[in-house]
Amino acid sequence: MKFSIVDNNKFSIYVNNKYLEFKNDNESNLYNSLKKILINVRKKYGINIYGFFDVDIYEINKIGTILKFEKKDDDEFINKTVDLKITNHDNNNIYLKFSDYYLINKYKNIKFLNKSYYLNVNEIKEEDIDKLIEFCDITIGLC
Repeated sequence: MKFSIVDNNKFSIYVNNKYLEFKNDNESNLYNSLKKILINVRKKYGINIYGFFDVDIYEINKIGTILKFEKKDDDEFINKTVDLKITNHDNNNIYLKFSDYYLINKYKNIKFLNKSYYLNVNEIKEEDIDKLIEFCDITIGLC
């Protein structure tokens, strides 16, 4: 799992299927998967997540899931609860952003934009994802 804070109201979580399978096939499995992930964030990073969030879910076939959280409101009525508005997306427009070309030089179709290198997640080999995810930023779409 990779946890990235964008600002005070936004963060993203990458979940690798090898370690925690994210199940999104029905409402019960989705709820249980999100609950496990938020508990893992609390245990591993010491961060408690409370309030109302928009959650964008991007599933990457055979590799993992990207969750992008954006806080919309604090929970003023009941302390320490989480409320989520969930939107599922396809994975055709997800890129890993690198500053070092040599990490991904064996791949084709690398895009260069604004002094960074971008690789579409659909092109990444399953055995490479653990190594690559540590050295990149996850980007939805290109500028």
